[in-house]
Amino acid sequence: MTPTVFHRRRRGIAGTSVLAVLATLIVLPGLLLGTATRAVAAGPVIGPPEGVDGPMTLTQTMDDTYGADLGRTFLGSVTVSQTTGLIRQRVTVSWSGLRPTVNGSPPVVVMQCWGAPSAVTPQRCWYPNRGDTALVNRLDPKLPAGQTLDPAVWGESVESDVTAGAIPFTARDGRSYFSFSDGLPGGIFPDYPTSALYPQGVILSNPPDRSQATLNEVTAVSNESGAGSQPVELIPAADLPSLGCSDRQECSLVVVPVGPIGCRPIGEYPELYADFADFLDEYCQNNQSTIGSDTWMTPTNWDRRFVFPLTFRATPEVCAQDTRPETGLVGSPLVAPLMASWRPRFCLDKALFKLGYTDVPEGDARRQFVAGLDEPDGGLGALLSSRPLDEKPDKPLAYAPVAVNGFAVSYILDTTDEQGNTREVTQLRFNARLLAKLITQSYPGGGPGQSSPVKNNPRWWAADPEFKALNPGLNPFDNPAGSTFPILLQGDQDLVHALTAYIASDPAAVAWLTGAPDEWGMRVNPKFRGWAVPAEQFELREDWTTPGTSNDVYGNVVWFNLAANQVATLREAALAMVRAWPTSITEPLISTGQPVTYKRVLAQTVGTRALLAIVDNGSAAQFGLRRAELRNRAGEFVAPTSAAMAYALQTVRTDKATGVVSVDHATLDARGYPGTMPVYAVVPKAGLPKAVADRYATFLEYAASTGQHVGFAAGDLPDGYLPLPPAMQAVTTAAAKAVRDQGAGATPTQTPKPSTRPTDRTDTGAGSTGTPPAGQALDPDATPSVPSSGGAPSPGPVPSSPGVPSPAPSAVVPASATTTAASPAARWLLPVLLALALVAGVVAPVATVVTRPGHPLGARLSRLRNALRGR
Repeated sequence: MTPTVFHRRRRGIAGTSVLAVLATLIVLPGLLLGTATRAVAAGPVIGPPEGVDGPMTLTQTMDDTYGADLGRTFLGSVTVSQTTGLIRQRVTVSWSGLRPTVNGSPPVVVMQCWGAPSAVTPQRCWYPNRGDTALVNRLDPKLPAGQTLDPAVWGESVESDVTAGAIPFTARDGRSYFSFSDGLPGGIFPDYPTSALYPQGVILSNPPDRSQATLNEVTAVSNESGAGSQPVELIPAADLPSLGCSDRQECSLVVVPVGPIGCRPIGEYPELYADFADFLDEYCQNNQSTIGSDTWMTPTNWDRRFVFPLTFRATPEVCAQDTRPETGLVGSPLVAPLMASWRPRFCLDKALFKLGYTDVPEGDARRQFVAGLDEPDGGLGALLSSRPLDEKPDKPLAYAPVAVNGFAVSYILDTTDEQGNTREVTQLRFNARLLAKLITQSYPGGGPGQSSPVKNNPRWWAADPEFKALNPGLNPFDNPAGSTFPILLQGDQDLVHALTAYIASDPAAVAWLTGAPDEWGMRVNPKFRGWAVPAEQFELREDWTTPGTSNDVYGNVVWFNLAANQVATLREAALAMVRAWPTSITEPLISTGQPVTYKRVLAQTVGTRALLAIVDNGSAAQFGLRRAELRNRAGEFVAPTSAAMAYALQTVRTDKATGVVSVDHATLDARGYPGTMPVYAVVPKAGLPKAVADRYATFLEYAASTGQHVGFAAGDLPDGYLPLPPAMQAVTTAAAKAVRDQGAGATPTQTPKPSTRPTDRTDTGAGSTGTPPAGQALDPDATPSVPSSGGAPSPGPVPSSPGVPSPAPSAVVPASATTTAASPAARWLLPVLLALALVAGVVAPVATVVTRPGHPLGARLSRLRNALRGR
């Protein structure tokens, strides 16, 4: 997508009067870079408050001082990949035409700030360590003669104190905070009265929501040509109240290219500094002293800023304001990012209904769903699952595909070349056997693990000769803390079943699991020898206990439990990857005379990062995570792109009783991604109250049409999901009719159409592919057609990726798309007994190793009863 470009040229600051130049802003869709420009007066370049639909580019001719020492004039350009329809996610910020970074200076600083672009001030930007600019602020020639601090920020009284000068952070609620560094509440002068060093009322600590989980400012470097790119996390109000970014409150992204600030004449310093004015001037003349990352807030650097408007979309929290009865679905974590988009659309649209969703491991959800089918209250109502029920219930069920996601191996890895230069790895490859090693606790890791039963195996995955053979030429930091094992999701998950089915399809991986060594002599952990795959969940079987007592560091502990990286949700896994922050708890806490306890390890630092996670493709796309290529049975390494997932659905395995499809690894197209996973809604076709049945039918109609529109707005299909192939849409449309009919054979009740979309967007997914009956291939040269469904408009066409055919759907919708009971179905009544059937629990990382650990249902399931009562 071509960015919309806004441009201004600025005059040098020396001897230049300020000119106000207004120009006509012309923005036409599809214009080439640089053809839509806006001329503005000298100063920062600020994007339009309404934002643009797609990437936004701002350009400016940098001031004379920025390049004076290099004898150059710089034309800087910054692009942000997305500025509207935002949630908690990462966007890509890229730039060109800036100063090269040498030995870390000058950097490019990127910050999330609250307020509209024209209203943002340095005090409103989320950035730590604000105390180091006290001296540099006094050197800036943009300050009026005789002043070293901006009275608008500091008032007049602080001018008498040489040590003052940092700019505090002011939260949206008006409170101001100051700390010299994260982790040091109160700063370095906690005993000084507030009025002596800081503006009156400043709180000498970090804001309460400042933590490792909310650090999103970026200090980045430019290459020798002055270009660079960096993912930047954006955080909404629910997770970062101090900024309060939401669909109702404006925020901005500020990019400051730090550079030389010039030096004010010695005579312009106030009398307080007369005795060491010569030193200040010498300090200022040394550019390296004034171009560090902490100088972004000096007046000259701040005036170089690029400011982008950020528009956040509505979140599921808006459903709390919807007073209509809630109709919910329970199950698949694979649709969590999707439901976060669909739910606010439903709850804000009076033509739809209040939609609920509870993320529950599918194995648990299926068991509870089956148990509730015969209950008077009707149980869970509707299920989300990638696998059919293990048993055929008496009640007839519709299986309707609603999404196509998949498992992915996310990674962050730094490597060093022979000259000592560090870079981030941008491509990794894994095969099934290497994944089997990762999830069977077969690497010993560092520390106590070197004495464990797997001590003869490679220390960790990057030291494994098989990894090196698949990924030659890498030289990562040696086994940083928390890197031995991938981040794994707890619970009875369909994602685990799909990943281990992929392992089970590979003869070399299966042979290794049965005890055969690989070519380099590595063997499976004996506790996993003969492990049956596919499996239902990741397990912690290795119960080896370290020698020593509980008063010793790492004494008498189940080491592999401490070193395991476990999470309760896929979102937690993705957020851990964003920060390269393992979840293992091997950091010792030692108190004299007390047993040693442990806490989560620190986040890994740039240059030493090495972390893996098993996540879903939707969450990985949301947070901009790198995803590995997996080798399929054809021997090809394939990344989880939309095109690759579409190819994976050309030949599938079909469950004859339900019509549920899954990847057929034996016949998988060489271009197909083996981790592809369709997700189904399972809804009773009999026994539901009419109003409830109508709402579920409307949901299915939406899922088969409008919900497949790829975009950023509430109700759209997020990035990382493949739009439903036309044949799957047809199955879901037919299922919606059966659910609305509830076996009565009558004409379905018509429901109001959803309100017209406020905006439209060209879909960005790969070409659609149909899902044929088992064993039937699709015609890659046929043109797909998208069936419309009652009650919702059809999405626009989905363009194919270059060189990727868009296969047509089979003309036949499998008759097994829904199940029919042999006996009449009993009526479903309103829910009464659901809570009695639900069991919540999360396996703690140091829990006793069991074959089937508990699952993180927690409060999510306890809220389910009330959510479903309103059907």
